[in-house]
Amino acid sequence: MACIISSSDIKWILEKQPGLHFSNTHNVFYGTFSFSAKYKDQETINDHYHLEIRCNEHSDTPLPAIYETSGRISRMSRILGIDTADLHVNYDNTLCIVRPDKFRLWYPKGFDIKIFEQNLTTHLYWLSYRERFGKEPWPGEEHGGNFRY
Repeated sequence: MACIISSSDIKWILEKQPGLHFSNTHNVFYGTFSFSAKYKDQETINDHYHLEIRCNEHSDTPLPAIYETSGRISRMSRILGIDTADLHVNYDNTLCIVRPDKFRLWYPKGFDIKIFEQNLTTHLYWLSYRERFGKEPWPGEEHGGNFRY
């Protein structure tokens, strides 16, 4: 159940996210991921994160490995006085954007770059809201269990 990125996926995300670049050699997106999002009656947030998104076709996980590369989430955890795990960063520093047991809810037909972009935007909105207002815009998902894809 590897994450496979097609040439049309690459083209689509690079058009949608002009701050991202793609390395064919390493199968990695890197650069600035920008978004404008709003949740219910909450604040609209326009923000960006510096990311590295590794698309490994030989991995047993169906999503790319996502790293926040500027240290922003680490700083956020220190300022908020919480562990990075409470900001949905895994032990290996990848972002946890969806629990494995909920993967099929987000991706009913398998990995889809357009759904991935929405999923990542939702995750980053949650982080930015928590950073700006010191609280969650909605209750975060549980983590730390023995979940499997």
